[in-house]
Amino acid sequence: MKNVVIGALSIAMGMAGPLHAQSFFSDPSALAGYAALNASALGLLPSGPATVLFGADDRATGLFARYGNISSGVNAIGAGVELGGGHNRFTIIAGTTFCSDCEGHLVMIGAGWQNRFYSSSTVTTGTSPIVNVGFDGEIAATVPTKGSGNIFGASVRIPVLLVVGAATTTRFAPYLAPGIGGGIISGGGDSQTGFRVQLGGGIAMLTDGGFGANIGVNKVFLDGGSAVVSLGLSFGAGKK
Repeated sequence: MKNVVIGALSIAMGMAGPLHAQSFFSDPSALAGYAALNASALGLLPSGPATVLFGADDRATGLFARYGNISSGVNAIGAGVELGGGHNRFTIIAGTTFCSDCEGHLVMIGAGWQNRFYSSSTVTTGTSPIVNVGFDGEIAATVPTKGSGNIFGASVRIPVLLVVGAATTTRFAPYLAPGIGGGIISGGGDSQTGFRVQLGGGIAMLTDGGFGANIGVNKVFLDGGSAVVSLGLSFGAGKK
């Protein structure tokens, strides 16, 4: 079994006995929390900072694409739309996993909401760095293309950005996003719930023409667990 996450999700992938393959980890609740994040869009396709976290209170509808890679060799791709206004942005995403020797893959959907609730400055035309803090909440569902079972998960993160650059130029923002998440894995007449602490971080950019990009790492804390390296691109939102 190439991927410990998909291996642990034997319910979904049909690769071993459901939820009883505890040779990977001894705590089924911790395993469920870890897998609910890292085998769903929550962890495999994590959100980067939305335009509102840069200080852009636009109402434009934007498109985005995300890629994620977990060190066990599983990749994920997804795309979606974001919309909203004021200090709020809402996202909808759909994606799938792929790897060279996995039996089947996971189909993932999710929805999220980002809100900026603190900024160290209301002036967006200056060049001094600004600290912005927000709320990032997401829900997600995952089903396999082979076997049976499903995953339902949710996560909450508090992204903190240091935004450099005026709104009329390209802005850059290193960020950290601590949080918590988890969910329920079910199938084959069995189920298990769990929650784990997570920490994300990276660097993001947003141009005044509405193009954004971010690269980051998201770690769900569990002994023996893997981190996810992610890349995100967005188009349209935040355009001046």
